[in-house]
Amino acid sequence: MELLTLLQQTTALFLGAVFILGLLVGSFLNVVILRLPVM
Repeated sequence: MELLTLLQQTTALFLGAVFILGLLVGSFLNVVILRLPVM
């Protein structure tokens, strides 16, 4: 629970974590979409 309180107290750290997570998800989706066969 310490990580949750730290993220709630520091907005910059929270925004950084959300940004990194968004980059990871976006990169993963980009690879998955490129690998799908064209129908």
